This record gives sequence, C-alpha cells and structure tokens, in this order.
Amino acid sequence: MKTLVTIGRGGTGKTSFVALMTKYFVEIGDTPLLLVDADPDQNLGEMVGIDLKEAGKKTISELLVQTF
Repeated sequence: MKTLVTIGRGGTGKTSFVALMTKYFVEIGDTPLLLVDADPDQNLGEMVGIDLKEAGKKTISELLVQTF
C-alpha cells in the first residue's frame, strides 16, 4: 500500500497536488484509492469530480459534529 501525505501552509497547492496525483493513479490503474480531505473547506472531492452532497453522503466533519 502506498501512502501520500501532504502538509504545509495554506495556499501552497496541497489539494491541487493530491488531485493531480489521484488522476495519475487512476490513469495507470493503481486503484483502489482512499482520499481524506481534512481541510474544513473540503475542496478535494470537488476537484476530483465528487459531489458528496449530491451523492447523499455525509462529510467527515458532518459525522464528527453528529458524534460529538
């Protein structure tokens, strides 16, 4: 299993980098993938073409709010 973690200051391109790496892994057939967006703005799903609200799924932050 490969693990990719990005950290850093805001505005450094972390989400864009992960979205591009996701596209690359899908294109070479290196799947399944698990993407976790811990950013409160949660733009990664949108960048890779996933709309959680439209799909009827809850975000991690929504689940945490319900739990605590």
